[in-house]
Amino acid sequence: MRLFVDDGYVYLHPMNSGIINTLVFLLLLLGISPSTFAQHPGDIQNGGFETSFSTTFSMPSWGSWGNGSTPDIQPGQWMVNLRPQEGNTYLGLINREDGTREGISQKLLMPLKAGRCYYFSIALARYADYAGFSLPLSLQVKGKTTSGKVITLVRSPLVSNTKWRIYSLEFTPTSDIQEIILEGSPGPGILIHYRGNILVDAMSSISACIRASL
Repeated sequence: MRLFVDDGYVYLHPMNSGIINTLVFLLLLLGISPSTFAQHPGDIQNGGFETSFSTTFSMPSWGSWGNGSTPDIQPGQWMVNLRPQEGNTYLGLINREDGTREGISQKLLMPLKAGRCYYFSIALARYADYAGFSLPLSLQVKGKTTSGKVITLVRSPLVSNTKWRIYSLEFTPTSDIQEIILEGSPGPGILIHYRGNILVDAMSSISACIRASL
């Protein structure tokens, strides 16, 4: 393919447009979308947790995870009226004294690689009176490996703030991760289960850490 330079910029010669069209056609013929090449590990779909309001959990790109009950679509259920950090809806997750808890999961378009550092940001809050589940929780982030094992990746601090706060979480998986899981759980170092809640909104995509070298 021929390139030419003008004023410091590199241009693709128009004569190559036919070649580009042929390559796109071959990719489609093989069942490969050209947009695949724009994807990268950690792309999160519907990070704003947007959906139509319903008392039955259904959310594009996310599935319910855990046992006992499904997550709540908020605001509007159990008298929760905190406005979303972004968009129109967000998640409410609870933990019970018997150890059951609510969570959600999403299969990643491309797996996160073992031994690499990743980070993301997310908006978290607590609601002061969540139908008796009012104590603060932390957000536990788990990953399902390519072999199907579920491992803990990172846990937020205990979230006691009743207004939205942006948290930045960083982790390095020990195995390749193909699915990401978000759960409400007791805070770090707390060994008993209790009735608590955590509100979740505005999750960014998961990006590779940028390390400055000296």
